[in-house]
This record gives sequence, C-alpha cells and structure tokens, in this order.
Amino acid sequence: MVDFGIENKIPNAHEYREWVQSGGLLAFGPTIDGIWRRGAYFIEKILNGAKPSDLPVEGPSEFHLAINLKAAEDMGLSVPQHLVARADELIVR
Repeated sequence: MVDFGIENKIPNAHEYREWVQSGGLLAFGPTIDGIWRRGAYFIEKILNGAKPSDLPVEGPSEFHLAINLKAAEDMGLSVPQHLVARADELIVR
C-alpha cells in the first residue's frame, strides 16, 4: 500500500507509525508497543486466575502522530505547521 501511494503520489494515512517509517505519509493511532504492553497486563491477570469475561474491554488511551515530511515533499504536498507542531514524530530523511 505504501509503495502504491508513493508511486502514484497518493497521500495515505495509516494506523501505525511503522508504516510511516517505511514511506507512508502519516499515521495516527496507538503504538504497537503500547498495545503489547497492555495485552501483557491482561495475560498476567488471566494467568493469576482472573476470568477473561470479568476483565474490561479497553480501547487505546494514548495515540501517536507520525508524519513523513520527506514523503510529503516527494508528493508535492505541504504539511501545515500546526500539524507539524503537534506531531510526536517527524521523519525528514
């Protein structure tokens, strides 16, 4: 998907920052590390005797905004400064 977007100069948005690191334009979502850490918390609860049906369903509580400024430049796009200022990670290479 990333390669198709780059080749055809189609802006693309993703859920995980890893897509942006491989050339995608931007990502806004939870980090994979955060998902795994929270999953480990629930696994520990279950291994210590908690019933899975008694555990709450959770959504992510932290979100990460990553922007690939190099991809934006290659597509002829300018990223608004207020978005750049709010980004957790900027890729400029």
